[in-house]
Amino acid sequence: MKYTEVDLKEWIDIEVNPHLKFVTKGWITNDRKYFIYYDEIGKFKHLRITVCGIDPVHNYMDLFQIKNDLFGENVQAIEVYPKKSDFIYGTSHTYHLWTWEDIETPNLMELYEYFKNNC
Repeated sequence: MKYTEVDLKEWIDIEVNPHLKFVTKGWITNDRKYFIYYDEIGKFKHLRITVCGIDPVHNYMDLFQIKNDLFGENVQAIEVYPKKSDFIYGTSHTYHLWTWEDIETPNLMELYEYFKNNC
């Protein structure tokens, strides 16, 4: 996937979007399908991936490619969905990928083999 870095001063109005105050980098995909903002909060690295347009798109391979391109191919990341009480409904369709050093998640290959052999 190809990206163009954006000038955050032109793309983010902190008064309108104070939750974006920690964003340090931003990109738009060259096909103009996604806006991507990057921030770090403590040890956590965060990609906020927003679909350009009105329809939600949850394309696993697109998000996987963005993760590989911007976090690295050897980095694990998780997608986070908030508790209902923390959910803020908006008009954007935004996906949140998080990673941190020494992230420990289940080994999906091992789980797959377990379920394949035991289900």
